Amino acid sequence: MNEQKNYIVVPFPEIESRFGLNIQDYSSGLYLANNPTDSAVYEDPATNTFAVYEGDVMMDELDLTVLGHGLDQPQNRAILVIGNLHVNRHINMYGTDAGYPICLYVTGNLTAENVVISSLSDIVVLGNIEVKKAFYAVNTECGRIACAGNFAAAHAYIASFGLTVKGNLNLPDFNYYVNLSREDIDTSLEDLGIDIGNLGDTEPIACGESGIKYFELMEDIENGDLDFDDLDEDEMGKVDALYKENFVFKPHHYSKHNEFDVSNKVYKEILKGEDIFG
Repeated sequence: MNEQKNYIVVPFPEIESRFGLNIQDYSSGLYLANNPTDSAVYEDPATNTFAVYEGDVMMDELDLTVLGHGLDQPQNRAILVIGNLHVNRHINMYGTDAGYPICLYVTGNLTAENVVISSLSDIVVLGNIEVKKAFYAVNTECGRIACAGNFAAAHAYIASFGLTVKGNLNLPDFNYYVNLSREDIDTSLEDLGIDIGNLGDTEPIACGESGIKYFELMEDIENGDLDFDDLDEDEMGKVDALYKENFVFKPHHYSKHNEFDVSNKVYKEILKGEDIFG
């Protein structure tokens, strides 16, 4: 079993010839949204190096938002595990300050307690993914998760983030965001970039606002068809109650109902090991 320090540094163009692995296998649907040879990001693809682990790896936690793994260039935040990866605590790929794409590619199975991921980040797993607690994916740019096997987690919240699962989905609490200013609440998962081989018993729950499960009046509110000035105090109280009844996360993560962008709050609590889901 390898430890976190047991890696070698390999330029991306050498990975296929050295390990027989086609990372950008578009025909399989298992590839990085952020192309490692993109000339707009990497003037010379050879400068895009991966920390490569040959064999199974165990880590306490994995933070790819900071420079590490002996990679001395700021654009190098890519890990390839040729084997299984087990992370005791969290995987942090919430790359708001990274500046360059973040990549985690695992040829075996991936297990972790919590996973948070955001813009310019990719996870590709050729085996199964098991997240014991929270899986939280919020995108403002390009990024996706691709899993060739089964995907399981206790809780998941996905907002504008691509997800491909070839096998079975096992998510007792699966919340996904629909931008009501762009899509209808009945927009299919596929049209939102979520492609699942077999949902099984999973019942996805649509959220019409950040961290708020959709309810009947929400579309009228979002589209301006419901004028709050026309509501008396009792009616406003009922609207407030509707929002509170449909919180995805625990109530203390929210402020007023017109300030429900909780994305930059709850991920920090996940990294602390807190149970954020209501």
